[in-house]
Amino acid sequence: MNPSSVTAFLLGVLSHVLLDTANVNGVYLLWPARVQFVFLPIRSMRIKYGSPAEAYLALVMLLLALVLYPVGKDGFDTTFRRFVASPETAVLDYLDFRPLSSVFVTLEGFNRLTQEKMTGNYRVIEALGRTGVLVEDDLGRAFQVSKNGQVVAYRVRARVQPQLEALLDPDA
Repeated sequence: MNPSSVTAFLLGVLSHVLLDTANVNGVYLLWPARVQFVFLPIRSMRIKYGSPAEAYLALVMLLLALVLYPVGKDGFDTTFRRFVASPETAVLDYLDFRPLSSVFVTLEGFNRLTQEKMTGNYRVIEALGRTGVLVEDDLGRAFQVSKNGQVVAYRVRARVQPQLEALLDPDA
C-alpha cells in the first residue's frame, strides 16, 4: 500500500474527528466510556447540524483545501522553496532535480558589476555550496547567483528541462 495513501487516510480520519468535536454533541473518543470531547467549551458556540454555520465551515474547508493543493501535490518543502525563490532554495531544487534532467532557473535580479537588470531563463551549471548557483546564459557567459555574488537575485526559481537525449531515445 502506498504510504501517501495511508497518510492521507489517517489525516482524513483525524480531521473528521477534530471537526466533529466542534459540533453540538462532541465526540465520544473513549467509547464505551461516556466521556465527551468538545473543541468549544460553551455549548452555544458549537456548530449545529444542518445550520448555515456548518455550510460556511464546509466552504472554508473546501477553499483551504484548494489553496493547499500545491502543498499536497509537491510537498511542503518544494512549495515553500518556490514561494521564497531565493538562491539558497534554487540550490536545493538544483540538487533534487539534477539527477533527472537539466535544470534551469527563472531569474529576476541585477548584475552587481555592471548594474544591469537581469531577467530571464538561465541554465544551471553547478551549485555554489549552499548559498547560490552558477548559471549560464544563451551566449555561454557564466554568472554567480547568490546574495554576495555577481548577480544579486530578487527571485530565482529552479525548474526542470528534460534531457534532449531522453526525448530522442524513448528506450533511455
